[in-house]
Amino acid sequence: MRRRRGKLAAFTEPKCESRIQAALADVANGIHKNITLSAKAYNVARQTLADREKGLHISRSDFAKSQQLLKPSEEEAVEDWLAHQFGAARPLHPRYLRARVSH
Repeated sequence: MRRRRGKLAAFTEPKCESRIQAALADVANGIHKNITLSAKAYNVARQTLADREKGLHISRSDFAKSQQLLKPSEEEAVEDWLAHQFGAARPLHPRYLRARVSH
C-alpha cells in the first residue's frame, strides 16, 4: 500500500491522530530529544508535530466539533423526534425537519 503524504494522511489513516498524540507526549516527557526524532519514530510529519506543539493547528475531529450546528443534546432531540415520526408512519419533508431544528 502506498503511503499518503500531506493533509490526506491524517484523514485517511485511522491511527494517525493517536500517533501524533503519542509523539507529542514523548517529546513532552523527554523520551525523545526533539520533534524530529519523535516524528521519525512515530512515522508522522515533523511539521505537523511542530505546528501542534505551537498550537497552530488542531486535529480534524476537534475542528469538526467546532463546526457543528447543533449541540449533542439538540441532535439527540432531533433523533428522538425523527424516530417518533417514523414510528407513526408520517412522511417527513425536509421543510419540517428544518423547522424543528430551528426551534
